[in-house]
Amino acid sequence: MEPRTRITYQGKNYVLVDDAVPTLELHTAAVTVVDEPGDPRLASSPRDDEREDTAPGRLVQYYTNGPGYTPTTSTVASIPAGVYQIKLVNMAPTLVPHSMVTDQLLRLPDSKSDMVIAEIDKFWTLKQKFAEHGYVNKRGFLLWGPPGSGKTATVSTVAKQMVDTGGIVILATTSPSRVAAMLTDIRQVEVSRRIVCVVEDIDAVVANYGETDTLALLDGEYSVNDIVFIATTNYPEKLDRRMIDRPSRFDKVVKIGMPNAASRQMYLESRHLQLSPTEMTQWVKATEGMSIAHLKELIVATQCFGNKFASTIKRLRKMTATPPSSSQYLRRHHPVEAITEHVGLRKAEVQTADAHGLHSTVGRKGYAE
Repeated sequence: MEPRTRITYQGKNYVLVDDAVPTLELHTAAVTVVDEPGDPRLASSPRDDEREDTAPGRLVQYYTNGPGYTPTTSTVASIPAGVYQIKLVNMAPTLVPHSMVTDQLLRLPDSKSDMVIAEIDKFWTLKQKFAEHGYVNKRGFLLWGPPGSGKTATVSTVAKQMVDTGGIVILATTSPSRVAAMLTDIRQVEVSRRIVCVVEDIDAVVANYGETDTLALLDGEYSVNDIVFIATTNYPEKLDRRMIDRPSRFDKVVKIGMPNAASRQMYLESRHLQLSPTEMTQWVKATEGMSIAHLKELIVATQCFGNKFASTIKRLRKMTATPPSSSQYLRRHHPVEAITEHVGLRKAEVQTADAHGLHSTVGRKGYAE
């Protein structure tokens, strides 16, 4: 057996264990042996508050590792409130702060987005009621709708409120299995910290990483407490029924449509436009069916670049017709489902259509609630 190095530190003897993670294991022998005289590992170590070199990454303390101690950088008992991505840093999954750069957030009244935000606010007050019935304090929302309808703005508003109240937001930009493992680790360190996990474009996540891992993240063996999942998609028809049809994965499936007239007027008024009441009415009417992103471009084009209102509206209307929405997809590929989306056929009738080869994910009654 190859001899192991023994080190004396602060009056105690240790053996350097050369496993996958080199660790100092407490040794009871009275004799102290080193490989080389003056071995730097024998030098006395100043306390953390005596160190002059506090560069990031410097080893300043130990963490317990099995029967021994492994040198590590400084540790914290709780991470700051914020938005985080999970990245590999020095081969270890790490929470890296992420800056969500957004325009001024505006909570539009009487909108589906506002309803989602209000329900999440209420959810955080119901932990005791969930516990009384023996349920994990967890909620899931799937937001779907055409591009630019406000899904990302809704997520940003929820994220801001979460950070403002001391919680953390995890962006699922890596594999679902890695996200699930990190959520489990966070919950061990911080038992009751509020967490929002965001899975944007979940249809692309399923395509890249597989449905099994994605389902396990939402409602798997290692589900954690005090968490809200928010997923978004432009194309819910790409998602399997077992992902959408089962509460506790997504308890609410919400269509985020284009802003109504009241919401458009509120947005326009918030941008300090010098418009007369007549002009405001004209702007609100002309932007029917447009997204907040289109309203922003209308303001930038006319107020910043000096373009004409009529030509800008004409250009934006062409842009709104370019990206296919779920309804356009249905009308083109599954016309029967497009009908059920509007007339609300019973689920059994839709399943009958499905038996004839038509996928009925979007056409179910209640899907757009």
